[in-house]
Amino acid sequence: VEVLGGLRLFAGGAFLKILKIMKYPKSTSFKKGWREIPQGKVKEFTEKIKRKLGISSGLAFRNRRDGKVEHTVVECQLIEAVFAEYGVADPWGE
Repeated sequence: VEVLGGLRLFAGGAFLKILKIMKYPKSTSFKKGWREIPQGKVKEFTEKIKRKLGISSGLAFRNRRDGKVEHTVVECQLIEAVFAEYGVADPWGE
């Protein structure tokens, strides 16, 4: 295995696969992005995040928003996609 400029190269048999490694956020909280959501869109935004993550309670949402729950890479991508719908490019942080 060789790491080259953010890419991990796997050599196996007669082929070479190049997989891009996703940068995992340093903070699992998305309060920073939360503050950028327009006040009139907060409820709609919250429901979209809850649906994408498969959670139903407000407490579960707040625990994720506040960084009390570790997100998987896929969950991070889902969260970022919902923020992108509202024009927020970097939601991670306090």
